[in-house]
Amino acid sequence: MKKQGDILLDEPVCAVLGIDIGGTELKFCLLQVHSGAVLKKWKRDTCDGEFVEGVPAFANAIREEILTLQQGHQFAFEDVCLAAPGLPGPGNLWIDVMPGRLHGLEKLNWTFFLRWHKPIRIINDGQSALLGEIWLGSAQKSRHVVMLTIGTGVGGAIFVHGRILRGASGRAGHIGHSTVDYRGNLDICRTPGSIEDTIGQVSLPFRSRGALNTFYDLAQAFERSDPIALEIWPETLRALAAHLASLINLLDPELIVLGGGLLETSLPVIQGLESWMDQFEWRPRGKKVPIVKARLGQDAGAFGAAYAAMHPEVILD
Repeated sequence: MKKQGDILLDEPVCAVLGIDIGGTELKFCLLQVHSGAVLKKWKRDTCDGEFVEGVPAFANAIREEILTLQQGHQFAFEDVCLAAPGLPGPGNLWIDVMPGRLHGLEKLNWTFFLRWHKPIRIINDGQSALLGEIWLGSAQKSRHVVMLTIGTGVGGAIFVHGRILRGASGRAGHIGHSTVDYRGNLDICRTPGSIEDTIGQVSLPFRSRGALNTFYDLAQAFERSDPIALEIWPETLRALAAHLASLINLLDPELIVLGGGLLETSLPVIQGLESWMDQFEWRPRGKKVPIVKARLGQDAGAFGAAYAAMHPEVILD
């Protein structure tokens, strides 16, 4: 009898499918129900902007992958959930607002499109990444968590009392678009002096006066004690620490998780924050909020979508 780890393959394995729709790649994760054991994970190109008979190429690709899984009869799965950028609509059945990219995603009802026999939910990708970290990553068993992803921009999500905080219209958790400098320029969401524009990679060329383009460039320059990097890096940490201290006062989390491209460089992010947090964080009874690095990397979104498929109550109002 063939085995995959401890999983017998002579019968269909009870599984759940999580899909992360990114701008360049579609990430698929088929996980064993409840245990989270990875049965299969793979990727396909998103092909954003391409259409086949009026249907986005990424939607056709997702349908093809699901049909292939069903025809293989190796895995039995009923629950499917997708993660994507944008604001989900009522009931998390489609993405309501996602301008500028992933053309055809807005208003696409996946339950109808895939002719599924039960609702297929879609969740914001930042919220999905946080759910992945709570299920299988660095925030396991936590009920009050804030996550920031620091890359080209600054994303985020908030988990309160064991549920994703969505707010009245689904905007809650867009941490990158909160103000750290009320006199600053307006960002893409019309927020003055946002933390995204203050520390995100998007503003690095401006902050470095054209010397640096990416966080990798910043890390390399910092390692060789380049004067511009030595100026930028402490200010980046100071701004991030001040923002985290504000979030702690607003939300009182038990844990903060940091992920994204900045955390994948050699820059000492977690260690560098410690002295600033010692100055800025209000610590009643001497208790400080741990700040940890996300563990799941690029798999977090698909893992979180799989978790939301099994536990839709954590994403629904």
